[in-house]
Amino acid sequence: AASLASATPAAVSGPSYALSSFAVPPSGGAGAALSGTLAFTIGNAGSGNGSSDVYWAVYASSDQSVGSGDALIASGTQAALGAGASVAQSYSGTWPRATGSFYLVAQVKAEDAATATLASSTPVTVSGPTYALSALTAPASGATGHALSGTLGFTIGNVGSGNGSSDILWSVCASQDTTYDAGDALIASGTRAALDV
Repeated sequence: AASLASATPAAVSGPSYALSSFAVPPSGGAGAALSGTLAFTIGNAGSGNGSSDVYWAVYASSDQSVGSGDALIASGTQAALGAGASVAQSYSGTWPRATGSFYLVAQVKAEDAATATLASSTPVTVSGPTYALSALTAPASGATGHALSGTLGFTIGNVGSGNGSSDILWSVCASQDTTYDAGDALIASGTRAALDV
């Protein structure tokens, strides 16, 4: 008869991916491209070699975790890494069209890794548009109750760092000084679409 011998179970470990050297922009503009040289390092800190591609993603989040409401900034795949190996991964993308304080959160995961790994930045302030007026043309003179004469207009520009997402409301008033107050007479008003940087 055949005889069998059995050893105690041996634990076989897979890869354990880690993130480091996460470079993020110091600030941002709503709807604008992320600026700067942006990258992070993916490393296999485990004792086992990887056999499945590594999926990575970068999100803009209101906290230091990844949730369903977070905006995807960039994503991609990286070939499996052997134990102790690492690779630098660059990324680029666009901020969501929203203002406020955001964390950039990087995530890596693979089918043969036990858990997904996250790395989070410090908060990044994302600014919206700043609208400015220029090239205002007005008549040299006028008469009470009469239409304004001449070619009249002005230029609206977005001089901020973020793209606009809401319509712009504009108005022209007749005033006895250079400021607007409740007693000034409305001459014209309207709306126009939001402006990008």
